[in-house]
Amino acid sequence: MQFKCPKCSANLRAKASLSGKQIKCPKCSQTIQLPTVAPVLATVVEERGEADPFGDLPTPNYQPQPATPSSRKSNQMWAWVAIAAGVGVACLGLLGMALGALFFWGSSASTVPTAVTSTQKPPAQAATGRGNQSSPAQFAYRPVDVSRMPLGPRAIPGHAVDLFETQLIAAPGRELPAGRTEIRIYRPRATSSDRKMPCILVGPAGTNLLHGSQLGLGEQNDYHDEALPYADAGMIVVCYSLDGWMEMDNYDNEQAMLDALPAYFSEFYAAGAGTANARVALDYALEHFPEIDNNLIFAAGHSSAGTLALQLATAEPRLAGALAYAPVTNLQKQLGELQQFPSVVRKFTGLTEYISLCSPHSLTPGCDLFVFAAKNDQIESFSNIRFYSSMIRGRMMANQCTIKFESVATGGHYQSMIDEGIPRGIRWINDQVARIRNR
Repeated sequence: MQFKCPKCSANLRAKASLSGKQIKCPKCSQTIQLPTVAPVLATVVEERGEADPFGDLPTPNYQPQPATPSSRKSNQMWAWVAIAAGVGVACLGLLGMALGALFFWGSSASTVPTAVTSTQKPPAQAATGRGNQSSPAQFAYRPVDVSRMPLGPRAIPGHAVDLFETQLIAAPGRELPAGRTEIRIYRPRATSSDRKMPCILVGPAGTNLLHGSQLGLGEQNDYHDEALPYADAGMIVVCYSLDGWMEMDNYDNEQAMLDALPAYFSEFYAAGAGTANARVALDYALEHFPEIDNNLIFAAGHSSAGTLALQLATAEPRLAGALAYAPVTNLQKQLGELQQFPSVVRKFTGLTEYISLCSPHSLTPGCDLFVFAAKNDQIESFSNIRFYSSMIRGRMMANQCTIKFESVATGGHYQSMIDEGIPRGIRWINDQVARIRNR
């Protein structure tokens, strides 16, 4: 469920199972009485063949809100509630699946993505067996022929960092994947050292893993909390949008948004769940910022963007490492219940393949990983993240890769990353940089 803190107005999320209970705001520590989610249906929904299994379910009496407590602009649909509600006892699970299916009712998606490989030459590490060319998930990607609309640079008060923004516009006929990627780049100002700098790719969080997200070019302070620490530490940060973004303000009502969602999913999946956007943004950064060390490229992200960082660890051979803070690690657990409804599968073309091919738990990363989680995370399961980190270790060793899993007891889903996760991640990056430069 999504709601606002009554004291600091932070946009927050919590599991549906916490409905009606009290929690503390992770930003201001205000005690909050969580809203009670209205019951959707008091009887079991029976699916009859290929008919719509959802019938005339009433619309739940809550409103969509941005999903994360940061200041970024979020385009998240509120389907996490439905998915969370689908976990638990059997009866409640069935009701949750029915609610989840309601959120995904709409017109048929139009295309199934095909894999297109990069024409760029990967760095040496990808050619030494640490790359991922044999990965079962070959995400869609091709370099984009673009015209650029640069914005900036502009200074960030209190930081020796300049901000650059641009949007890539694909040539006709090459609109997808990643044909309209927004890019925001944080560049530390020149220092006395002539040594090239590491580069960190940071994706936007706050999605339900079924659609993309835009950056909102020109907006002040957007994503600074999650990007500036890396830039302050001497790294170039590249933020990017994800295909299939939804502008909720463009729809008059909830049903109109639900009707549009399958088409946005089609764009999102065609771009490899955002991996194509990341790779196009990296291409652009390497072309225009020669101070980037192309042997020191990392991907980082929180929550759904943490999932994307893990996917990039498989899809992008140029990465030296990836950092995932509170990621969703198993799409089958998160979204798999949707596959039980033929109507949903029909309307979300490629849903089954996406859940199977893009789930981090089924992928083998081709670079080192840093995974971070809080034990009191109320959004993503700490035990799932810890299990993933243990399970994937053996497979990574075959690729001569390592994983470092760190946790904290408190801080919740978001603030733990800000207070502890990113500082630890920066230390891990610095260790990786020293190791790579000294070998």
